[in-house]
Amino acid sequence: MKLHCSRVSLLLALSLAAACSSGVEEMPAPMGPDAVPGSEVHLVLEDLTHELVDSSGSPGKAIGLVVGVATPNARYIAGFGSTEKNGATAPDQHSIFDLASLSKVYTGYLLARGILNNEVQLNDAANDYLQANLQSFDEQPITLLDLATHTSALPNYPDNLTNPNRVNPAAGYTLDLLNAFLESYLPLGPPGVRYQYSNLGSGLLAHILVSQAGEPDFQALIDREINQAYDLVDTFVYPSQAQQARKLQGYSEGLPAPALEIGQPLQGGGALRSTAAEVLSFLEGAISGDDPAWTQVIKAQRPSPNGVNAFTGFLLNMETPESVLVYSKNGGAPGFSTQIVFTLDPPAAVVLLSNTSGTKGLYNAGKQILREMQSVPQFR
Repeated sequence: MKLHCSRVSLLLALSLAAACSSGVEEMPAPMGPDAVPGSEVHLVLEDLTHELVDSSGSPGKAIGLVVGVATPNARYIAGFGSTEKNGATAPDQHSIFDLASLSKVYTGYLLARGILNNEVQLNDAANDYLQANLQSFDEQPITLLDLATHTSALPNYPDNLTNPNRVNPAAGYTLDLLNAFLESYLPLGPPGVRYQYSNLGSGLLAHILVSQAGEPDFQALIDREINQAYDLVDTFVYPSQAQQARKLQGYSEGLPAPALEIGQPLQGGGALRSTAAEVLSFLEGAISGDDPAWTQVIKAQRPSPNGVNAFTGFLLNMETPESVLVYSKNGGAPGFSTQIVFTLDPPAAVVLLSNTSGTKGLYNAGKQILREMQSVPQFR
């Protein structure tokens, strides 16, 4: 049986599957696409995302896609398409994807933890924590808040990248190169005024947080503040041999894409890898309301051009397109497209991970899945 009717609701699907006691599991046990063979929930999620997927590699489509949904009461994870072009095996909750710019949300969370740990303050000048002398516009220092809201007046990337491969422009970037750039760059406008997306700014923020926490690198701070707190084992920068075996090949324009590489001082902008199950576990901290760090991450800090009545929190987008405040972040890397969407009222989260660059429609699909969750008693 295969459904391709977007009007079919998850409520109907669950009522059809009521006889199956494993149709929806209580947290924290995540479910993959093979956990409930023939599950109606699985079929309806397929219906809501089938237009996004084509394992043959059509432009704008995901070769493989994993979708995870959660509320405080239940979660479900399903995989569609294939792990490789024209393959027969769907990805699942254990498949590892490059998160790309979803990593910025983790950096925003690390900022909140740094504040709670009294390691940094939100309005501190970035220069207070740098070896280099970061130039300022009209003697207005760039603050950590500016870095966390894409209002630092710093460019997307520094202009002294050394990697000739445009697919991985930040590969091999070093702290010496970063310091040299910061010493020489003069911002063209004041900080805190104009939204200007910056991988450099988010990477610089993570570099400062790592330094102030006394950790050797970004991975170590992720381990200390996130992986240990949320019991995560598959959220990392560099994969182990076992993890590499589960890491999906990414595709760009139908061809295998090279692995993502980002030099250490910029890793907070996009270097993390993870699974849908672990991203969902992280987001469950946001929708539960029990984590004081998440409470800071989701506060509206500065206006944003990205949506209707839009603001940015700590490297997180928020908009109110209708009557519900929607939090989101997307990411794109060589061979991968990623998206998170969540709301607090009602509390629900969606993650979509694709092993294909330029996958279209992830944000809208995430919002549609969130709407369906409101009709499902088991997910309330």
